[in-house]
Amino acid sequence: MDSKITDAYLNLYNKKDDSKKVRMTDLYEQVVNEAKVTIEYDGGETEQIELSDVNARELKDIAKVSTSRNPMIMKIDGKWVGSDRLTKKQLGDTYAEVKSMADMGTISEVIERIANKATIFDKPVSSFNSTLKNIQQFLIDSAKLTLKENNKKVNARTVKGELVRILGIISSGELQKSFISYLDSIGDGTFNVWESMDPENTDNKIYFALDTDVGKALQVMRPASDLAATRGAAGPGEALLAFLYGGVKPEGSGDILLSSGDKDSIELKKQQGRIGKHITKSSVKELEQLFYGKDPGIILRNTSIADERGEGLETIYKDIRVPLPIEIATNLKLKDKTQTVFSLDQLEEFENDIGKNYPEFEHNYWNVPKKKWKVLPNPSSEVAANKLKSTSTSVLADMSVPEFLTKYSGVSVGEKNVEFNSELPDGSVSDNIGKIPGNSPRQKIANLVGGWHLKYYMSHIEPFKWLLVYKPDGKAASIRYDTIINTPLIELIKLMAKKHLFFGIRSDDQGFHIEVH
Repeated sequence: MDSKITDAYLNLYNKKDDSKKVRMTDLYEQVVNEAKVTIEYDGGETEQIELSDVNARELKDIAKVSTSRNPMIMKIDGKWVGSDRLTKKQLGDTYAEVKSMADMGTISEVIERIANKATIFDKPVSSFNSTLKNIQQFLIDSAKLTLKENNKKVNARTVKGELVRILGIISSGELQKSFISYLDSIGDGTFNVWESMDPENTDNKIYFALDTDVGKALQVMRPASDLAATRGAAGPGEALLAFLYGGVKPEGSGDILLSSGDKDSIELKKQQGRIGKHITKSSVKELEQLFYGKDPGIILRNTSIADERGEGLETIYKDIRVPLPIEIATNLKLKDKTQTVFSLDQLEEFENDIGKNYPEFEHNYWNVPKKKWKVLPNPSSEVAANKLKSTSTSVLADMSVPEFLTKYSGVSVGEKNVEFNSELPDGSVSDNIGKIPGNSPRQKIANLVGGWHLKYYMSHIEPFKWLLVYKPDGKAASIRYDTIINTPLIELIKLMAKKHLFFGIRSDDQGFHIEVH
């Protein structure tokens, strides 16, 4: 019934007294081609309203069915019928349909309730939150896609019904259990976190609308805004995962825990997420001193150059700013014709030789004061970040693995009663470094100490079933809690390497982080 009919009916209802009745049959019979209806009340009072022919015919059908015996009427298959004409089966089917046709307002409330329970937004989450609105649209699109893929009609009623089914699966934890099963099926290597939502990987027969604009926006694994970034809120990707899989944000942690409440939780860690708790900072700083570092001072640069050239560590180098001409460099028997860094002894020899053989030659080195010499360049990034100082090799040779970890790991036992496999190899660090995966001494040592941090991390947090590390593009790798607990350290590092999981030394003295390579 359109708004004109509704307004007209309410006006008549408000005007009539108890003795007046609006007779729908009379109303319909007064309909003329101009779509005008005359209503005559008991007592002779009349009123004329306008409505379409279609609505007038609808009123006639309603009037025929609506009687004192039929206080409830409904439209089934295009026809108005009263409750006295419905079979038991029709009544049952109608009840089921009405029950499934939840009002969208109610559905929105359910979505907000799930989001608040997941603690992934500010509390309480606002219905105007952009990510929440996107999640709601994503679910609607997913309901439509699921109906379409299952060859079912797509209309307002069926979409609402499918939404109710999907939300029921999410609320029950069944979707999260499917995610666990998917992780259990994965071997070595990486995967994409959104692959788990494919109906082929679940028993829920839900086709999630990941290819829509909204679906793509929700797959971004990063903070949604500056607000989210500063307040620790989940980004769209994390928010969607937490919504679907029962997210819980543990107190005092930047991680997100997925859980259906059935001891099958998954701890999510962003790329380079910290895995140490209450680490002694001085130990981490001391470990860092074994390497040259990304920006070594002038003394370390001297040492690095000496190491590369196989010269004495006492050697002092200077940069002459501009390479020597090829002819002169060749006569001086320089292997690298573009070399600008020389020891002071070399420079004295060059000065004498060039002065004798090339008296007319002028060079920046001969014409500027020594204090104007260019500072020594940093070692290459590869060397700076990963190379052990020459003095550090003796440390690795002289210390056993347990001694090394005691000195440099800085770990502490947490409050959780967790007993883990603490088996460590015999021999020195140098004896065992070749057994540890990694493409540089720094990576190998980071894996050694980082793996030790991870084991101790288990004593600080609630147990989980899977640790899942993810990158912004959704690429991820995972490892089971019991694997971390029960596997000896070196073997654990090897298993993690097969899954492309490695460790890195943090620059904020907070221990180590874990990452997907």
